[in-house]
Amino acid sequence: MFKSTMLKLSVVRPRRIRPLLLITILAWFPLIPMANAESIELLPSISLQIGEQDRSGNYWDGYDWRDRQWWQNHQGRDLGERNSHGHYWDGHRWQDRGWWKKNYYYREGRYWKYDKHHDNRGKKHHRGQGRDHHHHD
Repeated sequence: MFKSTMLKLSVVRPRRIRPLLLITILAWFPLIPMANAESIELLPSISLQIGEQDRSGNYWDGYDWRDRQWWQNHQGRDLGERNSHGHYWDGHRWQDRGWWKKNYYYREGRYWKYDKHHDNRGKKHHRGQGRDHHHHD
């Protein structure tokens, strides 16, 4: 009889685990950093607002601290947009027409980046040597 009592006490029933698990998860929610469109909560009393300025005058954009000049250069740019010099915006910097034509194409109303591995599937790189190239001494 003593052994059966010990067995019953050591077995945890699933119905009793669910409320305990739910309470544990809910207790951890305030400790998880929350992020939304306008701010990032680092700790319960410390948050970072998008557009907030640091001591150097740089602004937070949700990813990195950016200076005023960066914001003026990147304001409202779309992929493929051209500037007054004819350069194209690639999402990070202005590129000339040759670079743009080599790396992007336009289809279905938007720009797409070329996949450099798309046409080379199954082919080995021989660095300019043909398949039947043999060395003759």
